[in-house]
Amino acid sequence: MVRALIALLALGVLAGGCTTKAKARREARIALEMGRLQAMAAQSQNANQNQGTLMIRGNVRTPIVIWQPGMTLSRAIATAHFNSVFPPRGILVVRAGVTHTVDMQRWAQGAEDPEVQPGDLVEIF
Repeated sequence: MVRALIALLALGVLAGGCTTKAKARREARIALEMGRLQAMAAQSQNANQNQGTLMIRGNVRTPIVIWQPGMTLSRAIATAHFNSVFPPRGILVVRAGVTHTVDMQRWAQGAEDPEVQPGDLVEIF
């Protein structure tokens, strides 16, 4: 399944025109992580049918977070135990294969703190 996602991603990149190697690598990494997340979420949901999970990539101690209704991005990052003395430079949220960029200035001010959903991949860099 992961290979199929990577193949589809590569095909989309080729059909979509030129792209940078860094962007292609990031998209392939995201597709791979989504596959891993789906596998881990399936295992987690077998244990508890009422809860989902999301994955936090970056400098965190707990990359798999149990989702709670109403959970915000900040709460998910705190639950994952963000482990850096410096604030993140950027955050991406991947939901259903679509990447959303978080406005870091608004997020740092508390003006933007979107809700996360089960199955989301949050990438902190």
